[in-house]
Amino acid sequence: MQIPKTKQPSLLYLGRLKKYKKIDDLLYAFKEIKAKIPDTILTIAGIGEELVHLKKIAEELNLENSIA
Repeated sequence: MQIPKTKQPSLLYLGRLKKYKKIDDLLYAFKEIKAKIPDTILTIAGIGEELVHLKKIAEELNLENSIA
């Protein structure tokens, strides 16, 4: 299986969205990455109890258009 190369730098989180996994820390770190590499995208693939909370954080950090 060949995975196509993205046109811009990208990060991927794949897993359950559980509080103990500290995915919120990933969002705060991603904000810093975006400041240095503006065209970077983050893909979060997973479901779980933290989904609503993480969407709220992404919105507060103005990242909602950079996260899929």
